[in-house]
Amino acid sequence: MKSLMLLFVLFTTSVLAQNSFATPPTGSYACGERLRSALDGEKVEVEITRSTYKLAAAALRHYRKEIGADSPFEIYIDSAAEYRSPEGTVVGYKISITDGGDESMVDYVLDQDRKLVSAYWHNQSPMRFWFCR
Repeated sequence: MKSLMLLFVLFTTSVLAQNSFATPPTGSYACGERLRSALDGEKVEVEITRSTYKLAAAALRHYRKEIGADSPFEIYIDSAAEYRSPEGTVVGYKISITDGGDESMVDYVLDQDRKLVSAYWHNQSPMRFWFCR
């Protein structure tokens, strides 16, 4: 509970601090903006096809590196979505990759240029990866 309160305080402080600066104070702020921009739109689930795997190539490489090459499980895309502006333009992508094991789901976010922005590993001790500077 104490950790949850600390996390809440840190999150609230960071949000308030970001709003008080006219220009971004650090490079990580730019990454946060890229993440928000990539997910700022209507979520549209997409069918997982060969082109989805092509789009997710960098994410799949990262996943394999993190999970370990000796994993006995098959790595696959569990779900994929595009985020679209009101005009219908794709602003970002979210691709969930897993090997089917317990706590092995990782959500990857790509920007409109199909570049990795961030990943979130769902497990007992969640991890956030940043791919931008």
